[in-house]
Amino acid sequence: LKTSIETSHIPVVMLTAKSAIDSQMEGLKTGADDYVTKPFHMELLQVRIANLLESRRLLRETFSQDVPLFSAKVPENTPEKEFIKKALLVLEEGASEWGFNPDVFAAGLSMSRSTLQRKLKAVADRTPQAFINDYRMTQATALLSATTSSVSEIAFQIGYDEPTNFSRHFKTYYKQT
Repeated sequence: LKTSIETSHIPVVMLTAKSAIDSQMEGLKTGADDYVTKPFHMELLQVRIANLLESRRLLRETFSQDVPLFSAKVPENTPEKEFIKKALLVLEEGASEWGFNPDVFAAGLSMSRSTLQRKLKAVADRTPQAFINDYRMTQATALLSATTSSVSEIAFQIGYDEPTNFSRHFKTYYKQT
């Protein structure tokens, strides 16, 4: 579960009779989020699971508050960081094309649209379309401040088919024209 980009966001709790420190270390080093030995108390297990789920919720909340997501401080050397990097590479290659949509995004990541939906929701609390829009708005902001191109030209450069669609999204996103 932890080695696959599609499932690395799923919390894993190992429940085992192996209580030696070496076994616990091995379990945690292989990617388990928690390690519980038998015999165990059900309330303790429930609290550990609740804490693990709460920490994941807080991580998603942190991502979702960062606008844009690409400035978020994603922990290094995590599957989530690798996923975000790969997603950004796919966006860099294709998001400026008018036909770039969640299906094309998912194909570029070699996953189904539903898997991409679940992964982005778990990691960034965003839909694939919202993730694409965040990326495009980040690109638009950079272009608007660094070039003398018109708003229409920038809209086409970042993948919008109509400047009015871009203007509407920009105003919704940044609360200004």
